[in-house]
Amino acid sequence: MIKKKETLRRKIRRGTNFAALVQKYKKFRRTSKRLIKESREKFFGSLSGALPSNPKLFWSFFETTTKSSRIPQQVSVATGNKDSPRLDCTNQKQAAEMFNDYFHSVFLTEKVLLFQSPLHLKASGRDNIPIRLLKECAHSITPSLTCLFNKSLKQVSLPSEWNLSNIIPLHKKGIKSFVENYRPISLICVVAKGLERCVYNRLIGHIKNMISVAQHGFLRGKSCTGQLISVLHRISQNLDSGEQTDILYFDVAKAFDTVNHNLLLKKLQRFGLKANILTRFKSYLSGRQQRVLFNGEISETRSVSSGVP
Repeated sequence: MIKKKETLRRKIRRGTNFAALVQKYKKFRRTSKRLIKESREKFFGSLSGALPSNPKLFWSFFETTTKSSRIPQQVSVATGNKDSPRLDCTNQKQAAEMFNDYFHSVFLTEKVLLFQSPLHLKASGRDNIPIRLLKECAHSITPSLTCLFNKSLKQVSLPSEWNLSNIIPLHKKGIKSFVENYRPISLICVVAKGLERCVYNRLIGHIKNMISVAQHGFLRGKSCTGQLISVLHRISQNLDSGEQTDILYFDVAKAFDTVNHNLLLKKLQRFGLKANILTRFKSYLSGRQQRVLFNGEISETRSVSSGVP
C-alpha cells in the first residue's frame, strides 16, 4: 500500500494526469494511515499480552523508543535518490559494510581522545593495549617509546598498523535504524596517539600566536561559552551606541571531517613549517584506512583520503 502511494506521488511530481492522480493519492494516503493505526494498535495489544511469556520482545521494542546506545539489528541507508526506497541490510556483516560505505563516502574520521580523561583508564585502543597499562608503566616504557618515535620521525615512516582505525558507530539523533543518523568514533592505536600528543605539544607553541584571537574551537583554554560571551559583548556595545548589528551563521556539514589534505599542508606551510616537517605530516596523512566494527562483524578496509585523522 505504501509503495503504491509513493509511486503515485512520484507520478504527480512528473505532472501527468494531475487531478486524477491527486485524488487517487489522497485515497491511498487515507487508507495507509488507517492501516498503520490499526497495525500499531494490534502490535501494542500483542506486546502487552506477550510480556509474561516473551519479555525479550517487549524490551527490544522499549529500547527503540528510548535513548539506549544499542544499535538495532536491522539498519538501512538512503540510496541517494529521495524518491527511491531505502536499502536494508540482511545480516550483521552487510550492516558493517553499510556503515563503512556511508562513513567512507562522507570522509568521517572522528576519534576518541584516549589520553585525556581519567574516566577512560580501562579503555583500549585499536591495538588492544589498555591505556592504564601505559600510564602505570610509563617510567619503564618511555625510553623505548622515545626511540620508536624518534626513529619514525627521522625515517619519515610509520608502522602500517598505525594507519588503520577501527570505527564504532555511535547514534547521534533520529531513527536508530537509519545509517546516516550515526557518527563514527575512530579508535587508533594508543601508542600512535602518544606520538600525536608529542608532536602537538611541540607544534602548538610555534603556531598559537598565529591563530586568530576570534577562534575558540579546538584550543586549550577556550570554549563555545567564551565565544558566545565575546559576541554578546560586541552586540551589547553596538546596541548601546545605536549601531546596526548583522550576524551571519554558517553550518558546514561535517566540515572537520572533509578537510582536504593538500589545503591543510598549505596552511601549515603558511604558518612557517619547513619542508622536512611538512613531509612528515604528509606521510602521516597518507595511506590511512578504516574499517567498521558492528555487532561482532568487521567490514572490509577502506582508504581515507580526506579529513583530519
